Amino acid sequence: MAFKYRNLVATFLLSILTLGIYFIYWSKTTKDDLNELGGNIPTTFLVIIPGAHIYFWYKYSQAFVKYVLKSKSESNVLIYCIMASFVTPAGMLIMQGHYNNLASKK
Repeated sequence: MAFKYRNLVATFLLSILTLGIYFIYWSKTTKDDLNELGGNIPTTFLVIIPGAHIYFWYKYSQAFVKYVLKSKSESNVLIYCIMASFVTPAGMLIMQGHYNNLASKK
């Protein structure tokens, strides 16, 4: 597991200053980490396709809830999917906080 510790403020500011390009990079790298754990998340390219991004974030949220939160509740998957799809900065920061916890346990 290779989750990288990232400063939450820097992560947020980079996403804003790069007009979302860092967010796509963050999505790609964390998706790869989740897939290493056993997730089945499709290509990050779906993030930039309207409508397809919902499928990507649903699969991403399934893996996040299963492998990071270690929960089996489908309601958690929907909550994280909504946060990632529509409340992007807040969802990213909450998820990165969990990744930081895992990174610090190495």
